Amino acid sequence: MLETDLQLLARYTREHAEDAFAKIVRRHLDLVFSAALRQVRSPQLAEEVAQSVFTKLARQANGLAPDTILTAWLYKVTRCTAIDIVRREVRRQFREQLASELIAMNAISDDWTQIEPLLDDAMLALEDIDRTAVLLRFFENKSLREVGQALGTNEDAARKRVSRAVERLREFFVKQGASVSLGGIAVVISANAVQAAPAGLTVTISTVALTGTTAGAGTLTLLKTMAMTKLKVVVIGSLVAATVVLSVVTQHNANARIRTMSEAVLQQSKQIVQAETENQQLSNIIALAHDPSGNNQTGLRDLRDKAVALQKQTNDFAALQDQERRLQSSLAKAIEDLSGDTNSQSTVNSKTNELHARIFYAMDLASGAHGYAGNHDGQFPATCEEAAVYMSAEARKQTNFTPGQFEIVYHGTLEGIEQLAHPNRIILVKERQPKQNIDGKWVEAWADLRTVGRYYSPINGDFDSWRAQHVVS
Repeated sequence: MLETDLQLLARYTREHAEDAFAKIVRRHLDLVFSAALRQVRSPQLAEEVAQSVFTKLARQANGLAPDTILTAWLYKVTRCTAIDIVRREVRRQFREQLASELIAMNAISDDWTQIEPLLDDAMLALEDIDRTAVLLRFFENKSLREVGQALGTNEDAARKRVSRAVERLREFFVKQGASVSLGGIAVVISANAVQAAPAGLTVTISTVALTGTTAGAGTLTLLKTMAMTKLKVVVIGSLVAATVVLSVVTQHNANARIRTMSEAVLQQSKQIVQAETENQQLSNIIALAHDPSGNNQTGLRDLRDKAVALQKQTNDFAALQDQERRLQSSLAKAIEDLSGDTNSQSTVNSKTNELHARIFYAMDLASGAHGYAGNHDGQFPATCEEAAVYMSAEARKQTNFTPGQFEIVYHGTLEGIEQLAHPNRIILVKERQPKQNIDGKWVEAWADLRTVGRYYSPINGDFDSWRAQHVVS
């Protein structure tokens, strides 16, 4: 006769029969692993959850009630364990991100200027697998776990490989006369190595790559060259704008000169937008030149007329380069002058830390809300005070906030979450009132149904319209 789950558990606790416990594991492993995978979205983490669940079963086997249905018990413990592990992973990743942000805020602005002309040669000097690791980690900003998966190894091995590769990059830069720290290399490459391509470039490339070669080769070559010249202007302007944004964030209201230079860059940005429009026009004309309908002669005439009209504009490229260099130089000088303003930097760090503390507290309350639901037939609490009872002792002690400053937004059930297409977009806990950030914008901290912490700052200040899209009635 086939032994029941409780009979197997009883034999395991009474006789320490490992074969009995192994049968239970084989019988229920698929259920536990599948339930965990839906929660953590990672096979490795799902394995960790399953191992933890059956470890808890082994420890608590002799304390289960005689009428326990093991399938239901395992499912409930799996869910609670998965929530704890997801919360742990989110905290770890969030702290890594925060550390990177704080390092970036204090990074020397000259680092990228030093290593940019050397970066590709340094990357070429790396072994293939090391180069791949650096590309995945810093160019595509993937996690160490994702890097390990791509390389067919684990997170620890990926961390070591990336560290060795960064050290080799640093040695290369030092030999070429550039002085950058290991941490500085990682931050600078992550922030600058991959820039957003100009709007319209996708259309241009698609048009040129997919059409034939019926137009005159000389005319098309001229136009392609001019198009690339315009794109260079866009990229240069984007770099200037990115530099100004970084300096304004880190030195907000520190000196009026930054605002003055921002206005200058804004004027240049208008020229960049115009360049993008003209680049799109070039794409359309190239498509016309390749028109298979027989109107190529008309297309070529338009093409040549446009080429003549744009030839003069391309002569302004050198002037824009000079302007960009002057702006960069002035901006670097302003930042250098402001680098001693420790009070301003301290304010930035304080505001940043406060925002992250608010997000962490929202996550702790969300986790407590899940704990409440687990003990109340899956029903989430009505107030944050009820959720706070199920927060960890550490979370309750290490905070300057109170449950009354936050509110429960989702009042459904645990089962209801499974019916939602995107539970990570639905608010579970949020601040009652947004707070003003260092840059003057209003920011609201919240946590979603997966207990992942987030914050939101609408451009137009309209929180109500945004909340309506993230709340389930």
